[in-house]
Amino acid sequence: LNSSKLLENLIGVSRGWLRGGSTVIVTTRNRDVLMRGGVDEIYEVRKMNFQNSLRLFGLNAFNKPQPKQGYEEVSKRAVVYAKGIPLVLKVLGSFLHSKSKEEWDSALAKLLEVPNAEIQRVLRLSYDELDGTSAVEGILLDMDQIACINLSYNAFKKMPNLRLLAFRDLKGINSVHLPMGLDLLPKNLRDLEWNGFPLKSLPSTFCPEMLVELSLRHSNVEKLWNGVLNLPNLEILDLRESIHLIECPNLHSAPNLKNVDLVDCERLLHVDPSIFSLEKLEYLNVSGCTSLKSLSNVTCSPSLRAFLAWDCINLQEFSVTLVPSIASAINFWLTFGWWGFSELPSSILQMKNLRGCCFPISDNLMDLPENFAYAIWLYDLRKHGCDILITLRK
Repeated sequence: LNSSKLLENLIGVSRGWLRGGSTVIVTTRNRDVLMRGGVDEIYEVRKMNFQNSLRLFGLNAFNKPQPKQGYEEVSKRAVVYAKGIPLVLKVLGSFLHSKSKEEWDSALAKLLEVPNAEIQRVLRLSYDELDGTSAVEGILLDMDQIACINLSYNAFKKMPNLRLLAFRDLKGINSVHLPMGLDLLPKNLRDLEWNGFPLKSLPSTFCPEMLVELSLRHSNVEKLWNGVLNLPNLEILDLRESIHLIECPNLHSAPNLKNVDLVDCERLLHVDPSIFSLEKLEYLNVSGCTSLKSLSNVTCSPSLRAFLAWDCINLQEFSVTLVPSIASAINFWLTFGWWGFSELPSSILQMKNLRGCCFPISDNLMDLPENFAYAIWLYDLRKHGCDILITLRK
């Protein structure tokens, strides 16, 4: 609203047109409207912080949340110019999309001298002038500041252009509820971050072909979906602390996947072998997967740089063939827990010049090959937190 008179026309003098128990939410850019209208409580929407602004800008400028290599600094300059205003980030990102770095530098320099007319127009726009929900391209809520939200099963039906959907709940309280389930998610989503996702799986109609990041930390997910989905753009999969997860999907159709985080998915029994075969996989963390019994595949990504498996106390089989040529680049952390065998798997013993390996102190310690690792850590499983007791360096 832009006038207190309009507010009065909607709710009546002294709220006379409202029934007892009614709740009215008024949005305005003019604080006087609220003061004159006698509202009970005023909440001022804060500007989007720098990190979230950079993500939204990236979705419009590069079709992914992170700036393209070589464009990091110039992207930060653009975000500073936008001053945390989502619509400006959208217009500026779209304007610079597909342009060279030199064109970016020139355009930003001109904007500082003579502001772009389109951006100045956006600065004056009122949110109630938007063309319905089809204009919404990004939703980001800090759920630590919100007690509870109940969403309709078709909440996103009229948002075909939604590219960023983020419910961030660092406390893991799961404040967003779907009492009737979820019918669909927009097919243009690039970034889906839903901490505490309340359902057992994503909608059966979900089409994630445009998705770059999928983050469902602290979720109730048991399995993401049925079958194999096409994921040509997916780079990040984060299911950390999804304690109900029992099945890891086949990901052979995700050729650009780089980071997989399955930390503390304590009911996960099996990691799909397709993950190890991904050519661009750089980071895999299965630490705290206490039900995990095996990690196996005949090949392993040549791009792997960090592989962490702390506290996989029921791991009985490790038969992943690591690539010797990149062993020196891998930060290989593998905790065998109460390993019941007298020797390490051959796939590990054949490695040379690993950055580091970690073993429990036990009666089964054995001789290791020459030049096996630059550092070896020994710890006592009986100590809380697996404190490292001995460090052996090359």
